[in-house]
Amino acid sequence: MASSSLSLNSNFLNNYRHSLHQETSFSAPIHCLRNLPSNTFPKRRLNCNAPSRGVRVVKASVGAAESDVARDRTVREEGKILRVGIICGGPSPERGISLNSARSVLDHIQGDDLHVSCYYIDCNFKAYAISNAQVGFSHSNILRTVIQRACLRFPNLHEYSVVSSPILRAKSSQINTSFPKHQDLRKVFVIFGGDTSERQVSLMSGTNVWLNLQAFDDLEVIPCLLAPTNGYQLNTDSDKTKLGESSKIVWTLPYSIVLRHTTEEVLDACIEAIEPARAALTSHLRKQVMDELMEGLKNHDWFRGFDISDDLPKRYSLDQWVKQAKEVGATVFIAVHGGIGEDGTLQSLLEAEGVPYTGPGVMASKTCMDKVATSLSLQHLADSGVLTITKDVRRKEDLLKMPLLDIWHDLTSKLGCETLCVKPARDGCSTGVARLRCNGDLTVYVKALENFLPRIPPNSLSKAHGVIEMPYPPPELLIFEPFIETDEIIVSGNAHHLLWKGNSRWVEITVGVIGERGSMRSLTPSITVKESGDILSLEEKFQGGTGINLTPPPLSIMSNEALEKCKEHIELIANTLELEGFSRIDAFVNVDSGEVLIIEVNTVPGMTPSTVLIHQALAEEPPVYPHRFFRTLLDLASERSS
Repeated sequence: MASSSLSLNSNFLNNYRHSLHQETSFSAPIHCLRNLPSNTFPKRRLNCNAPSRGVRVVKASVGAAESDVARDRTVREEGKILRVGIICGGPSPERGISLNSARSVLDHIQGDDLHVSCYYIDCNFKAYAISNAQVGFSHSNILRTVIQRACLRFPNLHEYSVVSSPILRAKSSQINTSFPKHQDLRKVFVIFGGDTSERQVSLMSGTNVWLNLQAFDDLEVIPCLLAPTNGYQLNTDSDKTKLGESSKIVWTLPYSIVLRHTTEEVLDACIEAIEPARAALTSHLRKQVMDELMEGLKNHDWFRGFDISDDLPKRYSLDQWVKQAKEVGATVFIAVHGGIGEDGTLQSLLEAEGVPYTGPGVMASKTCMDKVATSLSLQHLADSGVLTITKDVRRKEDLLKMPLLDIWHDLTSKLGCETLCVKPARDGCSTGVARLRCNGDLTVYVKALENFLPRIPPNSLSKAHGVIEMPYPPPELLIFEPFIETDEIIVSGNAHHLLWKGNSRWVEITVGVIGERGSMRSLTPSITVKESGDILSLEEKFQGGTGINLTPPPLSIMSNEALEKCKEHIELIANTLELEGFSRIDAFVNVDSGEVLIIEVNTVPGMTPSTVLIHQALAEEPPVYPHRFFRTLLDLASERSS
């Protein structure tokens, strides 16, 4: 990222600010910067004081506020474009979070009356960053502070400067005393991470679930990391002799440690936190900063005290963690994508101890993780409008030993097609899925398996494509299918215009199902639009600003009658597979008849803020907002166990 970003220094900022005049507002997702040059920002706009060591508090002067109001009025009247600069990055380990913050800002402030630019400060810039979470601020306090300070800039918004909330607690000058823990709170363990190529998506999913469930006062929600098996060195002989999945490591996490960019960063923070010398130093520095912040903020009405404790992460074997969940009566919210989180292993361990968990049960999870088993379970539904794709399963070792040209001719002959779709037999989502047009493409794919490549670089195959994430370790079984051609949908003008020829009459959809076993209900399907190739990437599915889903399907593509038929077929699939709780079904649908051609079923689908399940829940009547959606899934798990 740094190599392709603009190198930002004080001279550049000094030159740039003169070109902005009075039409630029800066948003800086760099957390608590210090040592910035005093001339970095126009003094006309900002009065920067440093009341405490290591932290700069930026205040807007009254004159600047009045100027802002007048300027905003002029922009509205004259139709001028407001130029916004977003500064992010920095040399700290939190620069990944800073980049995510910048992406989030970009996602939410786009508009015809704005010109938004983003600037990244690289590691050579002399700055020192501290995560707000690490010094004691939660998301709610951060956002409350941002809103309050923004309102103070505009005289006509002063009455809104004290931001209230139905869950706002009493003001306190003591850490944590504002938020006493009640013994009768219902405990929820949100588990994420794991070993698969989807572990970073899992981190985003788990964090999103955890943050949304914290809106409920009757819940105590504890985030838990399922650590990568190669990410922690076992220290004792007894540890080394443990075998099986139950000996995997799970960490329960304090607030500050969850807020990392990758699962590897979370794990590193856990290990550092329990080292005695490092823990003592971190605790001392945190207390020092929090004391200084407390002194500087205690007289402000909007400050409600700190709500983060100086807790340490705790390490368990997976077996110990399951027993701990049982002991405290916790419900487990599973957000581990693929691997043991989706193949029935984790479900089996929880079920053996009587611990309630979200999503389908053991057998349904095992079936849906195996794409061949899924197809076999649905083959008898062909006359009911549910179709399956012909498959040919090959062992990896056979692909490595036999002449690939012979294999290519054999596959295309048996499947009756010219292009193939290859995917792991037992893996989730888009991992390892590729379109092969010729023997050369097959050769590239098999070489990637042979060399344990984590990904196939863009445009390595015969036709342009994006990055293909590969499963690790490479799968033993691979599925080859005819590649299903769907009608291309082109979206232009911020989704205001659709271009769709409709030649084949088939489009790709993804749809969530929710409910109890035997009575699963389909949400409104979304038509997926591929932007970077023939296969949807992980980023297009789960990362904000990178994918397009049409929810609900436009009437210009699918009629209401066909849509209802499609939903009936989706519900038939869900109930035949004995799904429960929630899952996501990917399929092709005929836009005239509503017939469905099944692709796969994900029993632990992505739950990031930009996942399509959130869109579909919001499309319900009445809309189901994210916190209520996740609470519904949690309650379904508890009701099943009771």
